[in-house]
Amino acid sequence: MKFLHQWILLCLVFTMACTSAKEAYQKGDYAAAVKKSMKEIKAEKNVSQNTQLLNNAFQRRYQELHFQFTDRKLSELPKLKKLYWEIDEFLELATEARPYLNEIGIEQKQQLTQDEDQLEADLCAEIFEKAMEHYDTARLRKDKKEARLAHEGFIELASFDSQKRYKESQELIERSLEMAIYNYQFVIDHGFNIGYSWKIKNQFSRIVNKGSTYKQFFVDADCNPCDCIIELNFRELRESQFTSRETKSFEKKIEDGFTTTKDDKGNTIRVPIYKTLRGQVIADKTRYDFNWEIRADVNKETSGCDASYNTFDASRSVEMYNYSFSGDREAIPSEYKNYSRPFLDKDDIIDDLLEDLFNKVFNYYD
Repeated sequence: MKFLHQWILLCLVFTMACTSAKEAYQKGDYAAAVKKSMKEIKAEKNVSQNTQLLNNAFQRRYQELHFQFTDRKLSELPKLKKLYWEIDEFLELATEARPYLNEIGIEQKQQLTQDEDQLEADLCAEIFEKAMEHYDTARLRKDKKEARLAHEGFIELASFDSQKRYKESQELIERSLEMAIYNYQFVIDHGFNIGYSWKIKNQFSRIVNKGSTYKQFFVDADCNPCDCIIELNFRELRESQFTSRETKSFEKKIEDGFTTTKDDKGNTIRVPIYKTLRGQVIADKTRYDFNWEIRADVNKETSGCDASYNTFDASRSVEMYNYSFSGDREAIPSEYKNYSRPFLDKDDIIDDLLEDLFNKVFNYYD
């Protein structure tokens, strides 16, 4: 009889409560049902019915999360992390909904807080154990990949360890990072490009500050010890130019006087007379091509060096025109008559080439 009474009451709640909250409940999205019911309560809509729906939805979501918690020993680490963040998110919602929770809901919120604390302890223990396995292997084998896995593990440990159970984690983060870093030394040889040696050095000295978390770059002799020594050998800047000629013809019809005639009614009609102007443009085009190449030779100083030989190149082309005219200039479009030959700024081209080469080298070795 008591069960029947509860069932009737629940049906009544569903009938009268906000439709969107009810739909979320019926679909099994209990967290959404709690949010939507709470919104209705704050708006003072069907407060009694929405409060009942909120508590029913809260208890259902609690049962889902608590069951997963009690069954956690059968779950793998990724699922445990997912459960932790789901509980954490729901507890934030529970804190907001607390003024509307009944005694059962408040007790369940307290239990879920305890579940989260225990789950955090379990997660931290497992993450710490795995990170230490990588850390010990890295120390034994001087393996940078294992050190990187250890470093990532200790960082993750710190993100979960809100109770600061693992006080040594910060020191382990620093030690594992030190073991994980690849040290690259770049030796720059400008070759026969003596006139551009300063520009080359100035551009590639920037690489010192560009290394990612696990890469540290040095220029010339600042690296000790080094995993890789990379010699950047600049080949001679190649310049070439090609010329071509094209003739373009243009016509323009203009009014050149008029004549008169009479229509059927004897009225005088003015009829314009046109003539065709003809002009030619001779376009002499010069294309300037620039190409620069770097050969990167790699000397592996330790087994941790994962860099490899490669070549990098950058190119630029600039087209410039000289126009000469014949015939009637009025027939020639203004874009040719108003053209002003630009200045060929070779310094800017060199800067662009070096910027391209720098980015290609950096992106390849980073």
